Amino acid sequence: MAADHDYVLGKSAPIVLASADRTVIGVDVKHRTATTMRNLLPVTGLAACLVVPGCRDEAAAAEDPGSTEGDDDTGTAEITEGDASGGSEGDTGPPEGEIGDPILPLAEVGPTGDHYLQSRVQDDVLYVCSGRGGLQTFDISDPTQLRPIGGTEFSLGNRCQYLAIDAAQQVAYITHAAEQTNPQSFVGMIDISNPGAPQERWVLPQDGQPAGLAADGPVVAVAAKAEGLSLFDVSTMPGQPLATQPLAEAWNVVLRDGLAYVANGADGLAVVDVGDPGAPTLRGSVDLEGVAKDLVLDGDRAYVALGGEGVAVVDITDPSSPATLDWERTPGSSLALAISPQLDALFVADWNDIRLFDISNRDDLYPLGREPLPLGNDRDSRTMGIAASGEYLFGSNWDIVAAYQFVPGVNAPDLVLETSQLQVPDTAPGDSSVAIVTLSNDGPRPLETLSFEADAGLQIADLPSSIDPFTTVAVEVEFSASTPQPFVGQIVLSSDDVDQPAQSLQVAANLPGLGVGDVVPDWQYFDLDTNSIQLGQYDGPVLLAYFATF
Repeated sequence: MAADHDYVLGKSAPIVLASADRTVIGVDVKHRTATTMRNLLPVTGLAACLVVPGCRDEAAAAEDPGSTEGDDDTGTAEITEGDASGGSEGDTGPPEGEIGDPILPLAEVGPTGDHYLQSRVQDDVLYVCSGRGGLQTFDISDPTQLRPIGGTEFSLGNRCQYLAIDAAQQVAYITHAAEQTNPQSFVGMIDISNPGAPQERWVLPQDGQPAGLAADGPVVAVAAKAEGLSLFDVSTMPGQPLATQPLAEAWNVVLRDGLAYVANGADGLAVVDVGDPGAPTLRGSVDLEGVAKDLVLDGDRAYVALGGEGVAVVDITDPSSPATLDWERTPGSSLALAISPQLDALFVADWNDIRLFDISNRDDLYPLGREPLPLGNDRDSRTMGIAASGEYLFGSNWDIVAAYQFVPGVNAPDLVLETSQLQVPDTAPGDSSVAIVTLSNDGPRPLETLSFEADAGLQIADLPSSIDPFTTVAVEVEFSASTPQPFVGQIVLSSDDVDQPAQSLQVAANLPGLGVGDVVPDWQYFDLDTNSIQLGQYDGPVLLAYFATF
């Protein structure tokens, strides 16, 4: 690694920036825990990677949405949480006759911590792949009363990441990509004739990284990342693929009318002719922004999830020449999509929350709002899967499964805080320091009457009184220290957000732990080729970061 990089120590996002002599000059924590660090400062424009002890296995495990290793924030000390709902004591809720946003939470169910991933709806049953509990089933006949009814693990492990339902054959197909806890990749068929007691029919070991899949009669297509698109004849299973179409990075697939539409990673959308599953051919493709990870079809339109680049609309009228019609960024990482054609709604599992788009103009996505996860501010990330049935949608995230109702026609502002917990640099008595936080109006109506109340020592210098629809503003939070002791205070933001008229921002400073000006220990690391390296061997700054590729 070149010596003109910077040390950064952290998980899933860079968090510590160190200079050539290993003195800490900045800290940035993406997730909302304080850890044992302090002085959280923005770190931007950095890109490089070394691997910490254990990171080599973790990096491999993180290449798919089901990775479970290295994701528990152990060894951290959380800032004390505020009200998870963001409301304040005495809130009376939305005024009668008005709904604050178009997605209404209805119910949630666990068990928590099972790492719920891709989900599918069939009749009154929700099927969910779990990173820790195999295939799980939920009764959704009454979405306000989600009820677990069954599940099964597999002969080659206890986790699946992707699934497809063949209602005619009463089976589900599942995949798992190898990682630390479950080192054998596989594809499997599960009998779901009794959703309360699904049973394994067969599980077939695989090489590579099988991901999304789709079934059409006896043909099952498996998107297998760098291995391309593999085609199976399940009437002869278990067995080897009939054929494989080489593709750059196949994440997911939809089969229709003898064609396979593939979310092909950095190469966008690919269309493969599978009319003869023993001899597939590439029919057409289109480059897209970001990394294509999921897709849904609606007539002659394909909606494609692009990871950190949002969602695209692609015209597939001519499968040989698909064309991009629209592209909308989302603030998180767009991982999974579901559609309600009868309500002209597209739902996006966007890592930090669920996003909603109006698709009545099929060439132009229009954002309608968002819904955060229902677990409180320290766990409001990792929305991994989503499914829809008419006006109801079901989100699967790292901890729970949740049901929602889509209510068309809602027109209200929606205040979203970038974070509920903010740290400012260490501050000596008599001095002040500043940290930046962003506020967004994710609703289609202007957010007005924005104001704040703050504990002693805290101030927002430049808070606007209003925010336009779908607009983000950055404000400075200033802390003035009267003592050198650790500080945790609160700022309450009030507005005409109907659902959350008051939201809390906790601010911390002078916390114990590694901070700006401290020396980073001269730790030993291993690169991806298992070469041993030490931080102290570099003359210039070095960036150390490792990431999950969800």
